Amino acid sequence: MLALGIVFFQVSNDFHKQIGNLTRNQETLQTNFSKRLQDMKNRLCLKGEENNENNGPSCTLCPANWQWMRGDTCFYISVQKKSWEESQKLCSLQNSTLLIVKDRDKLVWSLSQPVLFYLYVIFQKPLK
Repeated sequence: MLALGIVFFQVSNDFHKQIGNLTRNQETLQTNFSKRLQDMKNRLCLKGEENNENNGPSCTLCPANWQWMRGDTCFYISVQKKSWEESQKLCSLQNSTLLIVKDRDKLVWSLSQPVLFYLYVIFQKPLK
């Protein structure tokens, strides 16, 4: 009976050690996962301006070869000469629209881009 008690104590002690080891492993994995997730976010999430507007819990990812401006706005700047209709069709296929300037920030940004594309601008009302 004494031998059975000793064996039970050893098994119980080993079990508690294994639980402790598993808990430490889980904490290490969680820490490593958090670090890797942050690294991926740093690599994939587009950088905001000086205020780091795009570094919250979620971030905007623009398609390849598109540029992020702010919020959920991404721009594609074509280097190919296309007609208005061809440009509209390309945008439609990409689930996007041609640039519509509704605020001063977008106008300033678009005018700061290299003139490698044709920019069609229609002013409908004064900019805010």
